[in-house]
Amino acid sequence: MRNVVEHTGEPLKNFGRLTSFAIISAPYLSVHSIMTRFEQVIVAIISVSVVCGFVISNQSEHAQTHSESSESQAAAAQPATVKTAPQDAGIAKTAKKPAYIAPSKKQFYQSLLPFIERENNAITALRSDLKKIHTQLGAGNQVSDQQSALLLTLSKTYRVKPNKTPASQTVNSDQITVEKLLVKIDHIPASLVLSQSANESAWGRSRFATEANNYFGIWCFKPGCGVVPSGRPAKATYEVTRYQSVSHSVTAYFRNINSHPAYSQLREIRAELRHKDEPITGAALAGGLEHYSARGDAYIEELRAMIRYNKLEGITLQSL
Repeated sequence: MRNVVEHTGEPLKNFGRLTSFAIISAPYLSVHSIMTRFEQVIVAIISVSVVCGFVISNQSEHAQTHSESSESQAAAAQPATVKTAPQDAGIAKTAKKPAYIAPSKKQFYQSLLPFIERENNAITALRSDLKKIHTQLGAGNQVSDQQSALLLTLSKTYRVKPNKTPASQTVNSDQITVEKLLVKIDHIPASLVLSQSANESAWGRSRFATEANNYFGIWCFKPGCGVVPSGRPAKATYEVTRYQSVSHSVTAYFRNINSHPAYSQLREIRAELRHKDEPITGAALAGGLEHYSARGDAYIEELRAMIRYNKLEGITLQSL
């Protein structure tokens, strides 16, 4: 509005001068004039009205011009829709508005817990199948073709290398495979998942969470697979993975923790706790995440502090 005010200031001053002239000069007009003083006042009022009308009209025209100019500038400043390069299956191909940003911790927990509980329920079902196969093999029975296919698929998914044993020891080999899978395919406490996601995504408000549905800072190395971090070193090639949804992000996190060699210590802690029939807590498993962050032990203590402060151990969707 600065241009409008500066432009209309001078007409308003002229308006004041015209008004003063019309009223002050009226008493000094000749008595022999055809017009009476009353008529002179009427003329002054009409003059004032004309000037006022001109000023208002001038203001309106310039205000409209300024508004149209502002609208044009704003339209020109709007960013065009950005399309990313074709992605792998399950990866968003266009940048989309984030589904949500949790305005409170409770909403943050409520938004993630359904996916966390779904993953742990699926793990429970898989462990049940694996235990049945283990019992079957322990009784000296061969696995079925369907069971054999399941073991092969899970071994590839969770990076379990096949045992190179003679054909006569197939039963024993399959038992070892099942035991290795049971160490890797196991629950991750919601307390640990929530504390890590809150830490890595700033409670769902980070750029990677809002732009890429990445709540755990998971990297990828294929060009165009994700979002390039602003502080990435010049020669680095990693990106922060873009996920189709928050659900996909949680699934990838579970797979990462349960299969990646960097987190073998976490899985060993969990297996030991299960062997001793002790509670598997988020605070305990956090001790195996030394390699998750460059902060190392400080990162572990930060997660444990978040779990304690927010009372996350034992949290469920139903408990909220």
